[in-house]
Amino acid sequence: MTISLPAGPVPGPVSEEYDWDAELSAAVAGELPEWRLVVAPQRGIFHAAAAEDSQNGTVVGHIEARRDRQAIVAPWRGAIIEWLVQDGDPVGLGQPVARLLPDDADAA
Repeated sequence: MTISLPAGPVPGPVSEEYDWDAELSAAVAGELPEWRLVVAPQRGIFHAAAAEDSQNGTVVGHIEARRDRQAIVAPWRGAIIEWLVQDGDPVGLGQPVARLLPDDADAA
């Protein structure tokens, strides 16, 4: 069996080290996204709540795991702009479940 490689220069070792600090500084100095993620507090089955607008501390859903049920609480006041999981989906600890657009007062 013959394997043919594409024609062109063969990549060699990098002569300069990449400046990760400069890239990180540029990313931090740039604009952050306007939306925030709401994440699952534990593993289990996701169930959405009816609210599309949230206040600080509003329950936006629940996670059912074995015998307990834990609320997913929105830490910001705002509107849910996208559900990232569907009702009845299994989710993992820290998995994003929704994107929330915070009110101007909470955006900072």
